[in-house]
Amino acid sequence: MTRRTIEDLIAQANTSLPDNNQGAIKPADVRGMILDFLDTVTPMYGGLHILSSSVALDTTPIPLVFQDSMASFPPEWSTDPALGQLSRQLGSVQAMTSRFTINGDVDGAAAGDLLSEIYRNGVPTGWRSLVATVRGIGKPVTFVIDAIDYVTADAMYELRVSTSVPGVYNFSNVQFIGVNIPVRSSAAPPGTKLA
Repeated sequence: MTRRTIEDLIAQANTSLPDNNQGAIKPADVRGMILDFLDTVTPMYGGLHILSSSVALDTTPIPLVFQDSMASFPPEWSTDPALGQLSRQLGSVQAMTSRFTINGDVDGAAAGDLLSEIYRNGVPTGWRSLVATVRGIGKPVTFVIDAIDYVTADAMYELRVSTSVPGVYNFSNVQFIGVNIPVRSSAAPPGTKLA
């Protein structure tokens, strides 16, 4: 059926499921309402994964390349591991809030600080993790980012990484996951949190 905002579901219920004093509610109305509700609350997500990968880094942020897709639910989420991209399409609903969770381990011979940051459409978001001084090969340090994006537009996300000390860094058990959260309304003014 159709993913909707919560207010759209309420309006649909009020329109298609009136008081049934006259027997006006049809089974198809109830079925449609239930299916739209389930489509709205079903988590839709995309995810990228690195089991183990070595990457040459310097002070310029570069997209982290992933080894495979953990999940992809087109048309809302598509993944491109080779480019390190998660793409979100709004589809039938005109507003979307998405939550991003990134975690993984990194080690390396260079004793540099590692900066990882989510970019939206090629622009830094400020959602970042700084690993202060990688401790050496075989001594992984965990990095984590947890962020919510309230931007109500189609978007492409990537994780870019850089370091204060150029060298080869080893990434392991990295997950980059985006999950859509149902929103209350698509009519909120810009900058308003929709979740």
